[in-house]
Amino acid sequence: APPVFRGADMMGCLLDLCPSNLLLRKDRHDRSTTDYLLTHNSIKSIPLLKMVLCRALSDRISGWGLVRWRSEMMEDVESTLNGNNDLSSKQRCVDHVNERLQHYMKVEMTSLLELALWKMRINHSDASEMKAAEVDEVDRGICRLKCGSDVVIGNA
Repeated sequence: APPVFRGADMMGCLLDLCPSNLLLRKDRHDRSTTDYLLTHNSIKSIPLLKMVLCRALSDRISGWGLVRWRSEMMEDVESTLNGNNDLSSKQRCVDHVNERLQHYMKVEMTSLLELALWKMRINHSDASEMKAAEVDEVDRGICRLKCGSDVVIGNA
């Protein structure tokens, strides 16, 4: 006899097979997977919505430098949808997760850009002033003071 799949089992199989960027893509009706799950009124749609959000987020946040941010995003998905089955509550929860994701992505991109610019400045300014053998022994503290940055963004 063929195996019997429940909704969550079937969704899990589909999520394993499809790339996560497809989950956020809009169809010809301008709706995504989450949009369809949000409008579903059954209490059974909430675990499916959590699955889709977790899968869509996991690939985007897997490379983030701070583990705390990754765990906070996943906790957000788990906690914000508990017991909320009406459309407006579910939509607010998903919007909150998306806003937090956008904020963290901006901070992460800014930090990476600042790091790349700082490293480029160290490599170019100090390499022109020193011999190649001395470049590895650059005092990073002094370079940090000379980099010209007025603000240091903390990740704590």
